[in-house]
Amino acid sequence: MLLISLILLPMVLSIALHALNRPKLQQCATMLLLALALVGTLGLVWLGDVTISLPIFGGNGIGFTAGSLGGVYAVVATVLWLVSAIVSADYFPHNSANLRRYYAALLFTYGATLGVFLATDLFTLFACFELMSFASYLWVIHGQNNATTVAGESYLTFAVCGGLTMLFGLGMLYVQCPDLTIATLSQNFPTPTPWVILAAFLLFIGFAIKAGVFFLHDWLPLAYTAAPSPATALLTGVLSKLGIYGIIIVAVKLVPASTAFTYFLLVLALCNMLGGAVFAFLSGDLKQTLSFSSISQIGFILWGIAMTNLLGHHGAIAVYGTIFYMISHSLAKILLFSITAIVEQTCHTTNLNAIMGFGTDKPWLKVTFAIGGLSLAGVPLLSGYVSKTLLHEAMSEYIALNAPPLAFTLAEWGFLVAGGFTLAYMSKLFVCLFVKNGLRQTPLLIATTKPVKTALCAIAVLLVVLGVSGNVLFAAIGDYCCDFFAAEPLGAVSYFSLTNLLGSATSITIGVLVYVFGSYLFPQKDGVLYRDLLPHLSFQDLVYKPVYQLLVFISAIFLRLLDILVDGLSVVFQYLWFHEAKIPPTFFHGEGPKKSSLRTQFHLSYSLAYSLLMFGLGFLFTIIYLLVVGSS
Repeated sequence: MLLISLILLPMVLSIALHALNRPKLQQCATMLLLALALVGTLGLVWLGDVTISLPIFGGNGIGFTAGSLGGVYAVVATVLWLVSAIVSADYFPHNSANLRRYYAALLFTYGATLGVFLATDLFTLFACFELMSFASYLWVIHGQNNATTVAGESYLTFAVCGGLTMLFGLGMLYVQCPDLTIATLSQNFPTPTPWVILAAFLLFIGFAIKAGVFFLHDWLPLAYTAAPSPATALLTGVLSKLGIYGIIIVAVKLVPASTAFTYFLLVLALCNMLGGAVFAFLSGDLKQTLSFSSISQIGFILWGIAMTNLLGHHGAIAVYGTIFYMISHSLAKILLFSITAIVEQTCHTTNLNAIMGFGTDKPWLKVTFAIGGLSLAGVPLLSGYVSKTLLHEAMSEYIALNAPPLAFTLAEWGFLVAGGFTLAYMSKLFVCLFVKNGLRQTPLLIATTKPVKTALCAIAVLLVVLGVSGNVLFAAIGDYCCDFFAAEPLGAVSYFSLTNLLGSATSITIGVLVYVFGSYLFPQKDGVLYRDLLPHLSFQDLVYKPVYQLLVFISAIFLRLLDILVDGLSVVFQYLWFHEAKIPPTFFHGEGPKKSSLRTQFHLSYSLAYSLLMFGLGFLFTIIYLLVVGSS
């Protein structure tokens, strides 16, 4: 009952509280429910493997299982949700528009998120994943202006396309084995056949979109910037980890023996790490910088997943590094975006030139922001250092065991350079907010309540505690989760050995050089110190939309020919049977004016009969595909 209540109760209460039309009651009830949920998720972790199955939902029913990685991240998600709810209480004015909808989406998304992390099988995971995507869409469009509308369209387009891709992949797997229980995927699909690899790739696309993997990330900067900062903290701290969680399932449990898929993952990891870091350094906006930072940090986690597969039975160090990096990144980003919420609430902007000098007289904000930024950069004695050290050691171990070509050595340097860029752009933000004297002559008054200060200071202290207790608290978490990866416990690690400290020092040195030379390469211009130097490249506009329009155009020609064929057969039938032929008016439906564009000449018919014909052809092709795959 505890397990199912943690998932379904927030969804039900979100609808009930929204109907009451009392935002203050919603706010209090949300925080109370999340506080109780934190106790409940900790109880599930303590109980271990607990499973519940509900056969009344869907054809195969749905099931949830507590324990291992999903159980630990249910706790992490609840902590972050509680902090976000506390910050939201300060962030939104009491008369803020759409506040009821915001808190309803907050609770509903929380229940769906726990459903993903605690799902027993892939169908349950998919159902909760889609619920989460549509509920969190309400965060992106919260402001209801032009920017949020564009961001919402992008977010929803990628989410729907990803969901359909995942559904097709699930169908392919189901045809080969109806049992899609996550714990037994490796036994049910022991050999990575071409069909399994294709299905895994389709699932990967859906999860990669949510994680913000490079080339599928276009929605992320738009959505993260448009959503309220407390919601953005959850988008990057938790919802991106849902995508990572799915990628772990695909890579580690479905196709662990596919070297090609693993190398593909490693290439994407490097693109994320370096591309996101460079874009973050070039940005002139606080929120946008942290959004691109999330893309870069996701690359480090993908790196850990790839190293887990490459090392095989030697992969415990990569497993622990992946788990630790997920947790460290979530904690650091909830801290940084919560501080961003305070900045945005006070200054009503996140442009670096407008907020310069914001926190020069605010020591507690200065310290907490520094802890979050330095943890992301992997500075020793902080949580991020522990996880980065393990991931770097995993690559060093792979190079030593397999003596790979120069490419892997270059990949290792890419890892170090990306870590250096992290320190560079976080230093840029810190100096802007807390060192430089801004344009304001009077200090800003920040009405930050004690609950917000307490929550943020607690997260900062936790980052420090995890950083100095890698072989204690972090090790206990890793031992609890390692069975999810089928890995052995790691044992004690010399985190502060000379070799590991030198690796961190290399990244720090690169970061200092990037920051210093970057300041000279991009000097002040026209009185603007922090210029937005992003190239504004959009894969959505440059690649996906043109390809989509080309496919629509080709499909329109094909469907128009089918339409003419059907009408032509009708004319022939009339002539043979009734000895007369009357050309139907729809025969020339696609013919436009003489000076019309080529696109107009091939536009489609929207008649019911035509739609039914196209549906029938699609259904026929689907049946043929299922028969072919099923027989093979």
